[in-house]
Amino acid sequence: MLYLNSCLFVNINQGLNQVTLLGRVGTEPQLRGSEERPVVIFTLATNLQYRNKKEGMDDIFQKTEWHRISIFKPHLRELVQSYLKKGSVI
Repeated sequence: MLYLNSCLFVNINQGLNQVTLLGRVGTEPQLRGSEERPVVIFTLATNLQYRNKKEGMDDIFQKTEWHRISIFKPHLRELVQSYLKKGSVI
């Protein structure tokens, strides 16, 4: 809840954002955190290709974005550690 000056309460968690990423694993998944709250962390590279049509040239460029992925669910953590390797497509 957020308290505004006009004595109005606004619920910040009104919706859920969902993102689907397709890319390659950049680093080996690592188990971090404590025994009570373990987390598996790895990076994911996604690519965007675009064409630049300028002055008669038709160049294709590629932009790579890196995402840091954190896995908290126990069953999913085990799957990620078992099957994902650096360079895997997910």
